[in-house]
Amino acid sequence: MLQVTFALTLAGYLASSVVFYSALVRAQVAPSLLGVARRLLIGTALLHAMDIALRAVVMHTCPVLSAAFALSLTALAATIGFLLWARQGRMVSLGVIVAPIALGLIVASEVLMRQATANDVPAWLLALHVLANLGAVALFVIAAAGAIIYLLQAGRLKSKRPTIAGFAFPGLSTLEVLIERSLGWGLGLMTLGVVSGAVFAERLAHGGVESARMILAYTCWLGAAGLVVGQKLVGWNGRKVAWGAVVVAVVAVAVVLLYALAAEGRA
Repeated sequence: MLQVTFALTLAGYLASSVVFYSALVRAQVAPSLLGVARRLLIGTALLHAMDIALRAVVMHTCPVLSAAFALSLTALAATIGFLLWARQGRMVSLGVIVAPIALGLIVASEVLMRQATANDVPAWLLALHVLANLGAVALFVIAAAGAIIYLLQAGRLKSKRPTIAGFAFPGLSTLEVLIERSLGWGLGLMTLGVVSGAVFAERLAHGGVESARMILAYTCWLGAAGLVVGQKLVGWNGRKVAWGAVVVAVVAVAVVLLYALAAEGRA
């Protein structure tokens, strides 16, 4: 029974994350999809509460006294808080951040309950985690490249010098679309990488480079999510998004460098 409720909860958070993301990365935010995602999240929260209650009874453990349970309870509390706060309107789009975080927390909770280690992680999951993150980094770098050209072009247009040695950069609107799409697709891939990376939660206890890399990765993901949500919810554009894309790319590359250094045993 526990496996069933956990699997359904996991599937619910995953489905909610996908629908929230699908609604957000469109040219125009889709209110109907956001409504579907919110209803999915409500059903998932109910399943999650049932899963926690059943585990507490079967394992004879008080949820508030267990570190693993605490992660799961945090995910449920964040979900319920979000659902109560964002009942309608564009604020519901913030579910694209809340649902994946909740998903990652319950995965980490399950890992800690089972005391899994890196050696227990299936090879396909490790490959998915690495490829998703590398793909996200590549897209963030593309977004940053477009952002740098955008900043240069905006500055030259302001000074009425639109070309460099006779070469004209793409128009600002074209660059904005490139940045927006690269950030959107990169966020999707990094969300996959962040959620799959929750199986390595026990590494946080080791400290050092592993902890720093994971913290930077989550910071990068939150930064990208903030930019995408800001574009759709607040109407961010122009220089603000361009500079944000550059910062996100720098942090993403730093994550890869830390991973490479750790793999080589130099950090």
